[in-house]
Amino acid sequence: MQKLIYFTLFIALSSCTTNKVIIEDKPKNFPQDYFGAYYGKLKIDNGGSQQEIDMEFHLQATDSAGKYAYTIVYGSGENRQER
Repeated sequence: MQKLIYFTLFIALSSCTTNKVIIEDKPKNFPQDYFGAYYGKLKIDNGGSQQEIDMEFHLQATDSAGKYAYTIVYGSGENRQER
């Protein structure tokens, strides 16, 4: 019986290590690696009532060194508000 427990434990640990995924973190350069447009849902929780709004964030380089342009967009369609 003890051999069966050790064998089962060995199989379980072996399967865990063979399915291991290794993710390498590459260093990011700010802000160059972050330029672009990001889209998603803004979730607002006001203590009981919840609201979801489409949202965008755009980050772009400018001609001036060290200066960047960004736009935040709330909503979509007729409710689209750029800031």
